[in-house]
Amino acid sequence: MLRQRIITALVLVVVLASAVFFWPPFYLTVLLAVVCLFAAQECARLQKLPPVTSWLCAAAVTGLAFLAMQSIGSDSALWLARGALLLWIGLVAWLVWAERNGLPVAPTRWSGVAVCVLLVIVCVLVNLLHASGAWLLLYVLAIAWAADIGAYFSGKRFGRRKLAPRLSPGKSIEGLFGGLFAVLVLAIAVLPLFDIAAANPTAWVVASLVAALFSVSGDLFESTLKRTAGVKDSGWILPGHGGVLDRIDSLLASVPVFIALCPAVLP
Repeated sequence: MLRQRIITALVLVVVLASAVFFWPPFYLTVLLAVVCLFAAQECARLQKLPPVTSWLCAAAVTGLAFLAMQSIGSDSALWLARGALLLWIGLVAWLVWAERNGLPVAPTRWSGVAVCVLLVIVCVLVNLLHASGAWLLLYVLAIAWAADIGAYFSGKRFGRRKLAPRLSPGKSIEGLFGGLFAVLVLAIAVLPLFDIAAANPTAWVVASLVAALFSVSGDLFESTLKRTAGVKDSGWILPGHGGVLDRIDSLLASVPVFIALCPAVLP
């Protein structure tokens, strides 16, 4: 299993780096559409939709995302990011309620719609960020990765108190702080590399930390959907990692939240 995870992770890194640094912009758009297709299908699967219906829904969401990536500019995208931030505030409130009162007994359709809306928004934002620069795009994506890695190692070493035992028993409060510390180090380390960051370092660091905090909510929200559906992974396409949605759940929160708080990153 570990070997599978490492090989799959290396392949994903190569594909992502190639798309960001070497592929023409349209190819990145196509890659984002493919990611959206599989993630939307996995989301529909978590809603217990029949296989044919789940693929039809995924195709519709992907078509919408592709059209949005071709037609939406920076001004409109910023409003989408702000809308996603408001949506995540509502989802966090629901997660707090679910942790206190228990999980739903069956998948809820509104949760699937929320994920699909976020998929479209994040596709648009990532596509636009690429025009601002490959390294800047990678930084915005790396916020969630740093938070996840920091939480994993600090949780393994120091984890004692459960963060949300009903929603995701494996997460700890110590892991949360470890993830935030990793993002803090990353945000400070890259300050000299980006003019946007150097111009307003406090806003840059705060936006990074808030985005990292919301990335945990993205992970918790997807964990809640899986537990409600009674499955371990959202899919099977990534050996050792589960599904596409398992890999991008935190990005669905961190990307729009960071852009909403730091709009200067858009071209």
